[in-house]
Amino acid sequence: MQIERNAADIENIVGRVEQVVRVSAAYMKDNPSLTEAAVYAQLRANLKANSLIFGSAAAFAPYSFDKQQRLFAPYIYRAGDGLKQMDIGKEGYDYTQPKWSWWSSAQSSAKASWSDPYFDQDAGESLMVTFSEPFANAAAMRGVITADISLPSLRQLLQQKVTAGIPTILLSQSGHYLFHADAALVVSGNIFTQSRQRQQSWKETLGHLVLSGKAGSYASGEGDDDRVWFYAPVKINGWGIAQGVPKKMLEAGLQQQLKRYARMFIGVLLLVGIFIWLMLGRILRPLNQLDEAARSIAREQPIVLPEISTHDELGRLGDAFNSMMRTLLKRERALRDARDDFEQRVNERTEELDKINHQLRYEVEDGEQARRKLQSSEQHFRTLVENLPGGVIRCLWEDGWVVRYASGQIEQLVGLSIRKLIGQPYSHLLDQVHPLDRERVQEALQQVNAQQSQLNIEYRVLNPKSGIIWIRDISRVVYDEQNKPRLLDSLLFDVTDRKQASAALRHSQERFQSLEKGLEKEYFFFSRDKKGKMTHISASVEVITGYSKQEIGDDFDFLLADAAAKERLHERMQHVLNGEQPNPTVVNARCKSGEIKQLEVMSVAVRSETGQIEAIEGIVKVIP
Repeated sequence: MQIERNAADIENIVGRVEQVVRVSAAYMKDNPSLTEAAVYAQLRANLKANSLIFGSAAAFAPYSFDKQQRLFAPYIYRAGDGLKQMDIGKEGYDYTQPKWSWWSSAQSSAKASWSDPYFDQDAGESLMVTFSEPFANAAAMRGVITADISLPSLRQLLQQKVTAGIPTILLSQSGHYLFHADAALVVSGNIFTQSRQRQQSWKETLGHLVLSGKAGSYASGEGDDDRVWFYAPVKINGWGIAQGVPKKMLEAGLQQQLKRYARMFIGVLLLVGIFIWLMLGRILRPLNQLDEAARSIAREQPIVLPEISTHDELGRLGDAFNSMMRTLLKRERALRDARDDFEQRVNERTEELDKINHQLRYEVEDGEQARRKLQSSEQHFRTLVENLPGGVIRCLWEDGWVVRYASGQIEQLVGLSIRKLIGQPYSHLLDQVHPLDRERVQEALQQVNAQQSQLNIEYRVLNPKSGIIWIRDISRVVYDEQNKPRLLDSLLFDVTDRKQASAALRHSQERFQSLEKGLEKEYFFFSRDKKGKMTHISASVEVITGYSKQEIGDDFDFLLADAAAKERLHERMQHVLNGEQPNPTVVNARCKSGEIKQLEVMSVAVRSETGQIEAIEGIVKVIP
């Protein structure tokens, strides 16, 4: 549903804001000795990482940053086309007071939270909501990292996504309006307070449903409020969104849809009926003629051949049927004549066979035993040859090699009929060799004859049926007692798949190298084995970080700026090795120039043919 897609869009927006804050909180936790300048630099990085963040603060607990200073809360926020900075504790207000929920809620629960909308007059001077993430040391909470979203900016973004003319509301966890057609309600409006003031009980019910954590619909009151509200949760932070569609609009749309479907259904039925009527008439008439002719044959009655004039499958079937009937009639007449002649000849031959039957009986018994031995030997040889992974050819020397035997696989390999190949000179087989390989094969055969060695060569043949096929030819010459060539035995294998796989692998490597070179300013790739040792890293890492592949070695941790980044990356790699697919991880990396860059690391498992994880491959993207 559209409302659920809108909720997913909002969840994606606030999720990216939360990710920036969590990375900063982890960085502050792992680096307790940061200077004031380093803290401001990290806050600026937060605003650069996400354009929706209006401002970001690092509010420290009393005396936790400086023993001589009670409050310290550096704050960076957008002003015009640039950024401004201030210390909320010194220039703004005492943020530890309970009314500032972005501090008090995170401090009391030690958990991340979103505030209700408020107007921060002393710091940022904008209507906003704030996400707070606490960070601590071993003893106690040290402070809170925040990110502010300007509600006017959020309103502009949501107006692009929601349907114009349809009332839309976005509620915080406590029911405050974060988005409403009446912008004044976003300042201090609450759906539950408003429903009680205006005595609109349906609105209070709607508020509870929107914040229930489930998606659904609710029919409101009458008159102007006679709507169906579709709602869905923003699961990441407990917000909820709803849109109210007038019932009349839904009913009109449903009626139009039903009418359109009804017209389409009637039209389809008419077309199908006409098509079936036409096809039945076209098919049944020729079939009835064929059926009548077949029944005449069964009853041994005179046959009237059907006349089918169509030029489709039925016409071809009728022609085939008539041709078969004519052939049957001719054969029937021939069989009658042959039967009479055969009976006479049988009687004559019977007398002759009786005379020689006695003599043949003894000869057959002797020959039967020899035939069994010959059949057994021949069957053993054919079974052996036909089960070889390739084809077999045997040539006999008769002023040149002449083919005397070829197994069935030879026809599949070279595309020549075995019947036509037997008795032909071996050069007839060489004519199938690719012109670019033919001279090389002929020279190799001559060398085998001259040196009495074994031929082992790969070449292409032009198969008329299958195209170009790669063959591996292992041939050996057999010599007689006078050391003269007698037999040439050849074993041919199809190695086309291996050749094509090698060519495809080279092409894939060339494409990968071209892709890698085109992305060298924004991405680099790496591979790690199961023990965490890096087995490959692309050369573009030097363009991004300044460190060469030799300086980095086999340890990816060399690039990470802090212990928190290492811990998060190691945890992600362990999830991948466990067969999971975690979300991308954002880490801080220290370049050779000293610059800190934020990198987004994505990784996947590489599995063997048996499904076992053998390694990890990943891609690293620079976050602008």
